[in-house]
Amino acid sequence: MSAQIFKKELTFMIGISGSGKSTKARNDVNALNKKAGLTVDPNFSEDAITGAIPAGSTDGAGAGAGSAQQSVPTTRAFVCSADNFPDLYTDGRINFHLLGDAHSWCYQSVRMCMEGGHQVYLDNTNIRPDHWVDYLYLAKEFGYTVRMLTPTNKLLFYEVRGKARQDQQLSHVVAVRSTGSKVIPADKIREMESLFMNTMSTILPAKSRCGSDPDKWLQVAESWVPPRTIRR
Repeated sequence: MSAQIFKKELTFMIGISGSGKSTKARNDVNALNKKAGLTVDPNFSEDAITGAIPAGSTDGAGAGAGSAQQSVPTTRAFVCSADNFPDLYTDGRINFHLLGDAHSWCYQSVRMCMEGGHQVYLDNTNIRPDHWVDYLYLAKEFGYTVRMLTPTNKLLFYEVRGKARQDQQLSHVVAVRSTGSKVIPADKIREMESLFMNTMSTILPAKSRCGSDPDKWLQVAESWVPPRTIRR
């Protein structure tokens, strides 16, 4: 049954902080795993990758544990995110000295998932196409298709029409991120929003010609030039 539910597919969640990426990714992954009869933490961990429990089973104790374990599908879906790296945030504020380690850990998480044939949602901001490159090479290596997904909610900037409404939406994201579990400075949010708009202007016309082909998306990513207004 799992082979019909799960795909060898890498989904890039694309959007600024607070735009709904993580909620969308978790909801999709939970729905896929539930359809396969699994109860599993949607976020990748080395324990989770070997510890999925069929929905409705016990905690594995007793005589039924063996039969329950045998019914676990060999594949499932996971969310991989640098944000889940231990101690990356303290009181909601990012520890920038750990950011490189966090992204290396995220890359290895995706690799481990692909080695097992699991479906993967990459829940980083992904608003710089040059940051896709290593993951696209992984997709090629393991025979995965790719998908570019931006949450379709009220914070979806490229669908907003009119500068006044854009400013209103941006203020909402700044407010959310100033009071939520992660505190992102307002100037950083605005910088990310500008970069996101530039990236979406690259992605939208590329979707029809690239489809789910990692080779074609690699051409897009490797030819992308960051806008001059963005600090590097």
